[in-house]
Amino acid sequence: MLVSSLACSLRTFNSGGTSSCTVTLNHKSPSGGTSVTLTNSNPTALAIPVSVVVNSGMSTATFYATAAVITSPQSATVTATLGSSSQSVSLTIIHMNNVPPSLSIVSPTSGHTVSGTITLSAHASDNLGIAWVQFKVDGTAVGPQITASPYNYSLVTTSLANGTHIITAVASDFSGNTATSTAVSITVDNPLQADRLRPNCNRDHVRGQQFAVAFIFNLHNRRQSHSYRI
Repeated sequence: MLVSSLACSLRTFNSGGTSSCTVTLNHKSPSGGTSVTLTNSNPTALAIPVSVVVNSGMSTATFYATAAVITSPQSATVTATLGSSSQSVSLTIIHMNNVPPSLSIVSPTSGHTVSGTITLSAHASDNLGIAWVQFKVDGTAVGPQITASPYNYSLVTTSLANGTHIITAVASDFSGNTATSTAVSITVDNPLQADRLRPNCNRDHVRGQQFAVAFIFNLHNRRQSHSYRI
């Protein structure tokens, strides 16, 4: 009696998945059944039983090949042996990563009042590695996607209005899984600067006549105008 074939329902399947495999004999198994030995070239990535029994009067038997959870694609060759006969099948296990990165903002801390140029800093980690980290202010991306640690960005706060702003960071791993950090609230408080004085005369500059000079200040967006007589 010989092993005539070995076939698996899935030749390529995902990490942690299972494929159903069938051993076929060239004749029906005699009374008491027939044990077929199974071997596996990559037991770290794939688990199979050491043998499978073809029941009496049957010519086939089924077993399951179960893939381990792996971090990179793997292959394994499964062989069914009976006496001097054997049949083999090659299986491929694909790594499917759906684990998002872990991400947190290190600096600044929530509740701080800041001014000038500050450093945004984040800590990110992932089971396969971080592809990039992107900082956001009030939901808008600032700076480039940072592709290597340390994940720091210098933020010029004078580009923001004084008041409360929300800082977040987004990280992506090499499988495209993303995560967003817990938001950090900061208060921007930069000194207010007056615009250069810009006089506007609405009449000819003639002694004894009234003319208007407007002094415009960028003080909380308030305009102040005054009239003078010479």
